[in-house]
Amino acid sequence: MVRPRADEEPLTAAIVELASRYGRYGYRRITALLRQAGWRVNAKRVERLWRQKGLKVPARQPKRGRLWPNDGSGVRLRPQHRNHVWTYDFMTERTHEGKAFRLLTVLDEFRRECLAIGVGRTLTSDDVLATLAELFVARGVPAHLRSDNGSELCAKVVREWLGRLGVWTLFIEPGSPWENGYNESFNGKLREPRYYPILLTLVSTGIRLGECLGLQMRDVDLEHGWLAVRRSLRKYQESSPKSGKGRTVYLPHATVELIRRWLDVIRTEAAVRGEAPHWLFPSQTGHCLDGCHVRDGFRRVLKAAGITRRIGLHDLRHTYASLAMQRGVDILLISRQMGHGSVAITDRVYGHLKPEATREVATAWEAILGRVRRNPRATPADIPA
Repeated sequence: MVRPRADEEPLTAAIVELASRYGRYGYRRITALLRQAGWRVNAKRVERLWRQKGLKVPARQPKRGRLWPNDGSGVRLRPQHRNHVWTYDFMTERTHEGKAFRLLTVLDEFRRECLAIGVGRTLTSDDVLATLAELFVARGVPAHLRSDNGSELCAKVVREWLGRLGVWTLFIEPGSPWENGYNESFNGKLREPRYYPILLTLVSTGIRLGECLGLQMRDVDLEHGWLAVRRSLRKYQESSPKSGKGRTVYLPHATVELIRRWLDVIRTEAAVRGEAPHWLFPSQTGHCLDGCHVRDGFRRVLKAAGITRRIGLHDLRHTYASLAMQRGVDILLISRQMGHGSVAITDRVYGHLKPEATREVATAWEAILGRVRRNPRATPADIPA
């Protein structure tokens, strides 16, 4: 009888735990995660244990068709042209000192265009009327106006005013925000400036994305302007930095001031949840972020800026090193800041960007050749360094 290995049970438990956390991963990707966690295992053994436990990736559900009726009636009316269907909704945010304020966003569903954003500590039905009246004068009157059932949006004065102008109101079903999908999606993207501190930290320090996401509150010292890179975070799994050891990274003054304001934001969010902040760059729920979310946000930033060239998030690291080399920063300091295993790696990748490098060599050889021309019998010992 074949005896099971001593690590069979803990390995099986690790496979089941990872399969439960990453429901769309097969045994090959689970094998990669196990290796990152320190297991010395191949895919065939993982596949055997995978099948013994009856694990499998659930089949993808067929994509649903559009929810709008074919006749264009009802709540889910599909926009056909400009000013056909507008949508508007409220969202709540907080300032750096923790005080709440509200935003009223108005969109044209056909053009996917934000028409107006009203801001105030409190917004009432009168504010809704004022915003819509200004838009109707500037943009024209829409045929339909979609919204949820908020008290400010379905107030009697609002409905009567819209009725006199010939605007049909489309109220979504209570508790069904997906029926106002365009506006909900826009409001979610409007909150994405929370990725800005991460992007500025990446481009101003040269650290890796996983190292940035792995930063905790105790790793930053704003009084002295540095942060300590002690771990890397990938797929919610902690590991040591790529070079195998931690390092101290110094921050520019602008990054220090931004992180100082950012700390006020996350402390306020944590206080609302009744807990202390742990991660330096957490999600809105206080948990650690996944790199794919930051990459998606970065792509949307590039699209909004009109940049069509394909640029990856890791290119911010190359940007840091390239600018530092062109400014004449010592290559050893750049290598330490970026966490390269040796300065040879930095020199091989970025050494050509140092503008004085070849000029210094040419100047040195010019001096040597000049002395040789003046004294053809000179030996190497006669030529001073």
